[in-house]
Amino acid sequence: MAVEVGLTFALRNPDRWQVPWTQLYAEFMELAELADELGYDSIWTSEHHFSDDGYCPSPLLMSSAIAVRTRRIRIGQNVLLLPLHHPLRLAEDCAVIDIMSGGRLILGVGAGFRRVEFESFGIALDDRPARMEEGIALLRAAWSGKTIAHHGRLYDIDGIEVTPPPVQPSGPPIWMGARSEPATRRAGRIADGLLVSRGRSQVHWFRDAAADAGRDPDALTLASIRIVHIAESPQQAMNEVGEQLLYHEQRYQDWFRHEGLAHEKNATPFRSATDLPLERYLFGDPDQILAQILELRETYDFSHLLLWPRMPGVPVEVARRTIELFAAHVLPALHGPPTTCGPN
Repeated sequence: MAVEVGLTFALRNPDRWQVPWTQLYAEFMELAELADELGYDSIWTSEHHFSDDGYCPSPLLMSSAIAVRTRRIRIGQNVLLLPLHHPLRLAEDCAVIDIMSGGRLILGVGAGFRRVEFESFGIALDDRPARMEEGIALLRAAWSGKTIAHHGRLYDIDGIEVTPPPVQPSGPPIWMGARSEPATRRAGRIADGLLVSRGRSQVHWFRDAAADAGRDPDALTLASIRIVHIAESPQQAMNEVGEQLLYHEQRYQDWFRHEGLAHEKNATPFRSATDLPLERYLFGDPDQILAQILELRETYDFSHLLLWPRMPGVPVEVARRTIELFAAHVLPALHGPPTTCGPN
């Protein structure tokens, strides 16, 4: 089975490597257009708030911009923090983006974990599971073309019809990012896909929950996420982007520790680039990276691969080189031989 490949970006601009914000966002749009031209299947932006490096807070605004600057590539969020959004307003915004893009939207959602984000928006952190469950139920109801009748713990909505409708029948597919077992099983019950961020156990939780809910696990999407950089060797790749990768890893470690979630990612802090485990990343020449992906696919059985080609602080020309080389030498092998039409 062929593997679809997407590119994901967080648009972080740390002080150490800071460029003008207008430049950073313009560079991202250029990379989005390039990905569209080179045959990538999807492009994704993320959401976090109140980060000193400007982590993108508005993935839907970015999605709308991508929609008008590209022709065929699918557009997603890795991830949008669903509990921070009212489901009906989100349903309207997604419908508009789906219309603008001609039906190319994938809605990627997650529960979030940073207390400062929830407290600043006046939302209880403990309400995340309910907001995920009811939020997705309301999104699907809003895109059904029928009048909404929803009476839940958090939302009580009756007699509302959301217009205009999205292009995709029943609305954009909803993929869910998750780490814990309960969240992963929730995705299996109510989402159309899972953005895998941990080990093989997530695949089992997701598929088992889908089957228990009477769904066909094979009809749901599994997407794996990996950082990528093409160079002559894995060590050369680390030499080229190791400091930026260290920044990326340390910031997430800091967030997890601050929330009491150090067990979620590497209990031992990374103190220098030499501490980073090369085997975790898609580093090396195109042949090495293709071999790594095929090995990963045997473990995770994914049909969609999301690549991070630009860590915070990586110059745009460095990221562009990886994107172009991957498209030329790896993407064709993952997409498989082109389909041909038989004789008329």
